[in-house]
Amino acid sequence: MAEDLNFLVIVPKGDGECREFELSAAPQDTGEKLKKRIEKLCSIPTDDQELFVKGSLTDKPKWLFEDATLEEQDVVDNSIITVAVHGRLAPVEKPLSDLPDEQRIASGGAPQKISAMQVSSTSHDESEEVVRPETRILNYSWGDEKEFVKIYISKDSEPEVIGAAGDGQSGQVKVDWQSRALKLVVHTSRKDFVLNLDRIYYEIVPEHCKWKVSTDKRITLSLKKKVESTWLKLLKPE
Repeated sequence: MAEDLNFLVIVPKGDGECREFELSAAPQDTGEKLKKRIEKLCSIPTDDQELFVKGSLTDKPKWLFEDATLEEQDVVDNSIITVAVHGRLAPVEKPLSDLPDEQRIASGGAPQKISAMQVSSTSHDESEEVVRPETRILNYSWGDEKEFVKIYISKDSEPEVIGAAGDGQSGQVKVDWQSRALKLVVHTSRKDFVLNLDRIYYEIVPEHCKWKVSTDKRITLSLKKKVESTWLKLLKPE
C-alpha cells in the first residue's frame, strides 16, 4: 500500500488572513473525499469548496477535481492545497431577522460606519446636501486561482448586499480598481454597502480586473495578478 501524502492546507478566514493546518490522505483518495475531510476540520461545506494544489514553489496551482484520485491528478507529497470558499465563513450568532436593521450584515462583527470624508464625491450628485450612509461589507472569502485572485461575497454571509446587487446590470454595483487597492460599492435607495481594501499585499493590473454578479448567489471580484505567483495573503497588516 502506498504511503499517505502530507499536505499544508491554507484556508481564508474571510478578513484577508489565512489559517493553516496539516492534513494527510491516501493517493487513492478522490478530491471529493479530501473535501469531506476539510469539511470536518473547518466546518466548510464541500459544495462551498474549490481546491487548488501546488506541488512546489516553482509549480503553478492547478484545479483539484472531485471525481479523480490524487494519484491520477499527479498530486505529490508535501503539496500546498489552497481552499477557495464560496459559502459563509463566520457563523451568525443570531438569526438575521432577530437583529436590528443596522446590524443585519454583521456575521463577522458589528458594522462600522465610514466617515463622510471617505465618501467619494463623484458617486453622488453635487446638489445633494446629505451624505449617503455607508455600511462596510465585513464577510468575504478569497482564493488564489492561477492568473487571478478571486474574492467572493456570498448570499449566505451578506444577504442584504447580494439582494441589493440584483443582476448587476442596472448600475447598483461599481468597482474602483487600483494597483494595490479596490473599492466595491453596492448602491441601495437608503445606503451604500462598501468593501474597501486598500492594503492588497501584491500588485494587480487594474485594467484587466473584472467583476461579476451571480443573481441571488454571489459577487465575484477577479483581481489580475501583475506577477503570476501564489498569494498566501490578501492584505498587508495595518
